[in-house]
Amino acid sequence: MVITMGKTLYSQNKALIKKYPFLQYRDASTGDPIPLKELNSTHLDDISSGWRNLTLKLCDDIMNHLKEIGKIDEYRVFEVKSKFGYGRWYDYGSDDYIDNLVRQWEHDTSVTCEFCGKPATWVSDGWIAPYCDECKAEVEQDSPGVTFSKGCFGVHFTKIDG
Repeated sequence: MVITMGKTLYSQNKALIKKYPFLQYRDASTGDPIPLKELNSTHLDDISSGWRNLTLKLCDDIMNHLKEIGKIDEYRVFEVKSKFGYGRWYDYGSDDYIDNLVRQWEHDTSVTCEFCGKPATWVSDGWIAPYCDECKAEVEQDSPGVTFSKGCFGVHFTKIDG
């Protein structure tokens, strides 16, 4: 199994940034958008392919909410990644509604195979990642030293009331 972070073509990234401007990388000191031509990637490229559909749904939900409240230009994403077996989403300018969307997404990623998107039934030990039966078998064949635990821990969260 080759694990990639899903680099998309320039035209696809351009369309993503047009649809979800908060996915564009920004200069950490100025907050200015970094031109796509310099990086040819978005924050979505930092998530494994198995979580891509979950992440696109999160982006749709956030964008719809931002349109409703008129704060599209005030919301920023700083980092999206996998850590401790689930997706992590770091942002600025969110509200309780967006925070709850992100918490649900984090839970959903913790029970979804990071590599194919099927329901996860295993968690790798060491570098923690959720796997389905098929992806686990492929990793065991390609990397015999990787060990797994049955089940997935499923990140639980408490809804924020605001």
